[in-house]
Amino acid sequence: MSFQIVILFLIFGFLLGSAVTYLFIRLFWAMIDRNVIKSLPKYSWERKLDIIDLEKRYDIYIHGPENKNIIYKNIKLKGSRGLIDDSAIHGNEYLLLEQDDGSEILISNYSISLMCLSGTEPRFEIR
Repeated sequence: MSFQIVILFLIFGFLLGSAVTYLFIRLFWAMIDRNVIKSLPKYSWERKLDIIDLEKRYDIYIHGPENKNIIYKNIKLKGSRGLIDDSAIHGNEYLLLEQDDGSEILISNYSISLMCLSGTEPRFEIR
């Protein structure tokens, strides 16, 4: 019902001029109970994710060239990196991985298909 009232206010305001539109909008906001608005739950645009334990070692399965699967065994996640300093650009995210021998490699964040604790044998079916 309130949506219909707003539409009517806007139509009348358009017909009668901007000063009347302003008065109609003020009247509409005065009709809304401020306590109702305050009691509504606030939506957060931030994603709340559990953080991966960076002290543990993982087996990481990725999509490699020519649709081949590559498995990095006993890998430690060290962090993420970007090619340029702009997080808004998609495809800019890479994961920094430490191998058994201490050498570090970067893989595309988007190439990971599966991750499990090192030594865990993932069980799944392809249908």
